[in-house]
Amino acid sequence: MSLAEEGADAVQGNRRAGFLLFVTALLVSFFVLLVPFSYALEVGISSPDDGDVLQAEEVMVVAFASEKASCELFVEESKEGGVVEHMAVGEEDWKRGGDGFEVEWLVAPLKNGEYAARVLCDSVGASASFKIEDAKPPRFSRSSPQLLRVEGVTARIRVEVDEPSRFTLLLSKREEAADAMERSVSSDGFSTEAELEVDGLDPRSLYWFRVEACDVNGQCSVSSPFTFQTRNAISQETLEMNAQISFLDSDALVSVEHGWGRVGEGERVSIVVEDSLTAIREVVLTFREAASGVKLYVQTTKKKPAGMKTPSFDVLEFWRISGKSLEDASKVVAFRAPKKWARENDLSETTWVVYRYSDEGWKKEGVVQDREDRHFVYARAFLSDAGWFALGALKKEDESLSERGVGGAVDEGLVDEAPRGVQNASEEEEHANESASVLAEGGSETEAETSLGGVTGRVVAQEEIDGRRGAGEQQVGLSVPLLVLAFVVVGSLLAGAYFFFSDMVKLRHGFDTSGEFDIGKSEYEERMEQMEEFIAKAAARGLSRDVIREKLVSAGWNEHEVEHLIDRYLL
Repeated sequence: MSLAEEGADAVQGNRRAGFLLFVTALLVSFFVLLVPFSYALEVGISSPDDGDVLQAEEVMVVAFASEKASCELFVEESKEGGVVEHMAVGEEDWKRGGDGFEVEWLVAPLKNGEYAARVLCDSVGASASFKIEDAKPPRFSRSSPQLLRVEGVTARIRVEVDEPSRFTLLLSKREEAADAMERSVSSDGFSTEAELEVDGLDPRSLYWFRVEACDVNGQCSVSSPFTFQTRNAISQETLEMNAQISFLDSDALVSVEHGWGRVGEGERVSIVVEDSLTAIREVVLTFREAASGVKLYVQTTKKKPAGMKTPSFDVLEFWRISGKSLEDASKVVAFRAPKKWARENDLSETTWVVYRYSDEGWKKEGVVQDREDRHFVYARAFLSDAGWFALGALKKEDESLSERGVGGAVDEGLVDEAPRGVQNASEEEEHANESASVLAEGGSETEAETSLGGVTGRVVAQEEIDGRRGAGEQQVGLSVPLLVLAFVVVGSLLAGAYFFFSDMVKLRHGFDTSGEFDIGKSEYEERMEQMEEFIAKAAARGLSRDVIREKLVSAGWNEHEVEHLIDRYLL
């Protein structure tokens, strides 16, 4: 085969190979780019699992989605097919969790029966069926019912059970009438805890009371009878306390007071706070010297009191720890900080701080973290004095303090003064919520009164979510602009590679690539034969390589072509 035929075949073969490569790359890129340049919306129900049988009427529905979207959640009764509960979910309601986003919905108490939880996002939906089978009546907690206070002819009683219930307070002035109460007060709606208040009672009278709790299925439990004594009027000390916190009435979450007649040297007394609306679990006083007429007031609020400088950190709540004859007492506050609040505000879940307000602004107090679980951090704040305090969390980038000790310097002698139920990290999480006696030895009935007021929150038991995904559906669509852009980019790269590769082959065979190269095989052969003939005649005449090269280049032949043919024929 001549040099012309060999070069022509190489060029044509390269073009065919490049064209096939280009077409193949386009087909492959279509399928490859279909996945990364498309969006897939996948939704489903994480909890309850499909086919679950639950014994709690209050159900936590957890839906998941691969992307944030405007959706709707439904709970439908399977037999009648009607919607029992409905909630709209906006894009801002989704929280990152697992491989995508999740939203939690605590559904109102449901009666026994078969239900289906369904999530619908545009035309994409998923559902999970479950059944409620609750055969037991509500059970009272160990400290329930609890008499909170008696003010004159008004009594307030707190009750807590293990499932959402409607409460009825039954009262009688006769012990023998305990099964036929003369007066009753009912709560509104269903909840796991409530405070029931009854007023207009007869003064200076002894009352028996019981609490009846009935769940949504009509299953009821009745507590044992308890007693309390009414008085003529509100005590003067209570009036003084109400005057001190009157400016907090609209914002107060919890207000607790307690008095002790006399406290001995080295004696420790405390108030246990059982309200779920505050982080405070217990306030402990340890007296270095004996004191008389001791009074402790604990108040919390979410709103910054007027006249105070705004803290430089995010605040969960404000505390006011005050009282009488507290000068010689160390003060330790055991609190339970919610990780969820810190997470929602993009703060550190484990680095909590307590600051005390003074004329110079906010000053950091000592804080020691005792333990943590999935939902809370349990810690103690060692207060330098009474006054106003702010509980907050640091930003994630400000985490520079140790996990066990954050805040100001802590007197090691105070560490042993940890509140009961917090120091031992192996104790159960619910220990801080259990009722604790606050009656001091030797104190009179009036001195031992405990007052707890304010709004009462709900503590809702939730089914633990194990992250298992329910049945889901998905919708796949093409992101047209991105896909077109991808084809343009990939096509340009492949075309460039093709022409570059083609030019490299041309250069290898000594062809001119400075302009268009589109000659057929016959023209190419004629051109090569002319060059071969000239080189052969020049060589026969005894001309040197340099002379032959100079003559051909001067005549307009491509220098690379000339070099290639001279090297081939004049070796």
